[in-house]
Amino acid sequence: MPSHLDTDLWGRTYVPNTFLFGVDIIDAAGNRIARIGRYDNVDYAGPEIAFAAPEACDFAAADGRLYVSDISSRRIAVIRFDWAAAAETTVP
Repeated sequence: MPSHLDTDLWGRTYVPNTFLFGVDIIDAAGNRIARIGRYDNVDYAGPEIAFAAPEACDFAAADGRLYVSDISSRRIAVIRFDWAAAAETTVP
């Protein structure tokens, strides 16, 4: 299946994975750091992020959201990322 992937400003690549029904996030070193989504069918309307056949990813730097086209479900998922943790340090 053809797919379209995208890279954000930090070098992370968002890869639609049709065979595992999700989007893999790959860091700049080539390591998978996360997978978004799970299997659904065309009729699914639950609150979780789910895909039938994710085809294209587009990371919008302007709003920090990931847009994923799901061709089988005929919809686009808009995913917003929130920080799970933050840390600060002083530099001498």
